[in-house]
Amino acid sequence: MKVEALSAPLVAEDVVDVTLEVVGNFGNRGLSAIVVTGDSPQVILKGSHNPVRIHPFIGTPCWGFTLFNTESVENGFAYVDDQSILRIATLSDTIDYENAWPVQRVLLGQSVTNLCYHSTAQVYVVSTCKPIPYNALDADDVPLQGLVEGFPAAKSFQSSVKMVSPLTWTVIDEFDLAENEVILAMKAVKLEVSERQKLSKEYIAFGTSFLRGEDLAAKGVFYVYDCIDVVPEPGRPETNHKLKEVGNEATKGAVTAVCEVNGHLLVSQGQKVVVRNIQEDKSIIPVAFMDLGIYVSSVAKVKNLLLLTDAMRNTIIAGFGQEPYRMSTISKDFRQLEATSSEFIYSNGSLYAIVADRDRRLHLLQYDPDDPSSLSGQKLIRRSEFFTGKHFSSMVSAPINDVRKDVTLVPLCAADDGTIATVLPLSEASYRALYVIQQQIIDKDDHTACLNPRMHRAHGSELVTNLQMTSSGRSLLDYDVISRYIKLPLDRRQQYARKVGRNGTLEVVTNVTVIENCLNYI
Repeated sequence: MKVEALSAPLVAEDVVDVTLEVVGNFGNRGLSAIVVTGDSPQVILKGSHNPVRIHPFIGTPCWGFTLFNTESVENGFAYVDDQSILRIATLSDTIDYENAWPVQRVLLGQSVTNLCYHSTAQVYVVSTCKPIPYNALDADDVPLQGLVEGFPAAKSFQSSVKMVSPLTWTVIDEFDLAENEVILAMKAVKLEVSERQKLSKEYIAFGTSFLRGEDLAAKGVFYVYDCIDVVPEPGRPETNHKLKEVGNEATKGAVTAVCEVNGHLLVSQGQKVVVRNIQEDKSIIPVAFMDLGIYVSSVAKVKNLLLLTDAMRNTIIAGFGQEPYRMSTISKDFRQLEATSSEFIYSNGSLYAIVADRDRRLHLLQYDPDDPSSLSGQKLIRRSEFFTGKHFSSMVSAPINDVRKDVTLVPLCAADDGTIATVLPLSEASYRALYVIQQQIIDKDDHTACLNPRMHRAHGSELVTNLQMTSSGRSLLDYDVISRYIKLPLDRRQQYARKVGRNGTLEVVTNVTVIENCLNYI
């Protein structure tokens, strides 16, 4: 929601009650709405083609609400916040409010393959891919002999890099890569540019691969770009940034992952990962490396710890040291896994890893040297598996609002179908209470098409069933099932909550509220 104007403070009342304001054709968007005022205001929307959606007011309470329509502010509304300030706002015309989250679509004309955010310049850098006729070249980049001119060529792809300004959501700088060159990984990395003065700077790093015939060895290139300030174009103040190449290097093997570790650039090329350092003269030199299995499908880091997942074999936690430069394996999962993405989970002093595979499952691993089954930390302990039914291709670490005031990092997982999910750590009491509710709902409630949620989450895996019977691991809770508790009739909620404890209803509702609000800052 876009704030258009502010007025002078009003006189606050001593007590503010929660009210419901019914609005027809909210914002002239054809939406029926109920506005719930209070310390946690909500807007309940219903369109003609979507189910009921609930969107919160972000960042401010709402003590009073009314529609507001003038010549300067058409189809708007006004509300009073907790500071007794009257705010006048409108619904944005470019945002679709009929989804679970408000969505604004930015059309770039090509398929987006990677995205990162440059926090210093406050711009987005995305890689796109477009189909082109295949340019058949040999190892020396010479056209293959025997090609028939005029014969229809096979389809190949070519990547482009675009800089998008969040002020106008338009492309302010772009360039194309070579034919048959596609970007496989892209990240914004903060690299150390001076070892003596310990200066660091944010760059954009991405790795590519060339699409060639199966009889030729794979090759790739990694690039490092800087986002520089320039004089903007007349009438376009958002065009004050451009991308400038700092360096690149061709590699034997495709560059499948890039990452920053302790101010150094980690590049996965072929069957090895190499840590490189940027010198003051902008040259890029290797300082450490490690050999792996087939190729690295994803890289995640916490401080000097790296989570490396192989596309066909196993998951490894490696460490990087600087005096002297070295990389070493700390712990690994000995079970073969076709991983697609991974990320760390840190909570209450414990370190976990969440790994997604090609079978649409999530694997929860823990690094715990004190556990006897970990062989003094050499083996990652498998805590649980969870069938999602979705291919998660990307993960990013994010903090959550932890009531214990501890530093907690959780993954935001993005699937190919647009789904965004996360895995949250819970306290022992919260887990036991929600587990009881989940079992009650699964055993006693009716399910869509008579499908069994418990068997659905255990699809394709025998490990979940085994873990439920041992002390080494537990099944992940299914929030899709637990969230149905709030929608149950009052008598059913009280019946299920009796097995939780004396104040079971309050305990369950509190836990559900904490889960719902843990990422409300996004």
